[in-house]
Amino acid sequence: MSGHLLRLGLKTGLRLLFKAPAMLPLPAPWLRTGQAGLSRLAAQVPEHETSNVHLGGVACERHGNSRACAVLYLHGGSFIAGSPRTHRGLAHALSRELGASVFAVDYRLAPEHPYPAATEDALAAWRGLRAMGYRHDQLLVAGDSAGGSLALTLTLALRDKGEALPVALLLMSPLLDLSLGSNAMRSLSGRDPMLSRNMLARAVDWYRKDLATDDPRISPLHADLRGLPPMLVQVGSEEILLDDALALEQQARLAGVSIECQIWPGLWHDFQLFQGLLPEAALALEAMSRFVDAVFAGEDPCLR
Repeated sequence: MSGHLLRLGLKTGLRLLFKAPAMLPLPAPWLRTGQAGLSRLAAQVPEHETSNVHLGGVACERHGNSRACAVLYLHGGSFIAGSPRTHRGLAHALSRELGASVFAVDYRLAPEHPYPAATEDALAAWRGLRAMGYRHDQLLVAGDSAGGSLALTLTLALRDKGEALPVALLLMSPLLDLSLGSNAMRSLSGRDPMLSRNMLARAVDWYRKDLATDDPRISPLHADLRGLPPMLVQVGSEEILLDDALALEQQARLAGVSIECQIWPGLWHDFQLFQGLLPEAALALEAMSRFVDAVFAGEDPCLR
């Protein structure tokens, strides 16, 4: 199958099986079922190639056995869905590509567990990794979609608490502004095969509880970014979160933070999930590996 037909088929399937049902006023457990179904399109990983661990009392799935480098991975799902299992293929591919142990965090979900439950679990898991003996300069934090938001809010919380920071952040299609007011949120709504503003707005309301949507504790795009480690951001040109990534790039540079923002033409939200099917998804993981190699070599990865 040609690359064009493969993309078209995937986009059509995503619209029918994921986006359309998610736009209905369904309860969170039904939306989680849709997320689980979506994961079946991604590469499958045998159970025996993963292991279950607890970090700081939080359940995680572990991929790989490297003691030299580890990734704390926070899955997407709009804060209300997803799990290490739904993102197992991507986490496993990250481990293989980076030569790292990847710990996918099974953080608590809204609406049963609104803010700050997910951030608390991410912080506990990070501290659990440190307690395992990993130095902060051996650790990265990665996340996709809402998990990208949690990766950034976790790092901001560590900075504000005076704790050591990860060596870099890897953010895929991050959801960073919960006010959902960007131009792309409207102009790309018809082209994004996965996300809709209406669906995100319901999830945000379940997650934020009494916080304003622009509160930096849940919308890190509104936070002071000074002092953060280098970031790699990957985003598709056809997703409604495009402007979140572009705004983060601008604000990070103003704050003196090294950042590389990669816009992948013709691709959509969380396209890396389909690394078993899309050649571009595999190329995106290779780009992450080059970025991480530069960081560990002591170079500024954004000046290559």
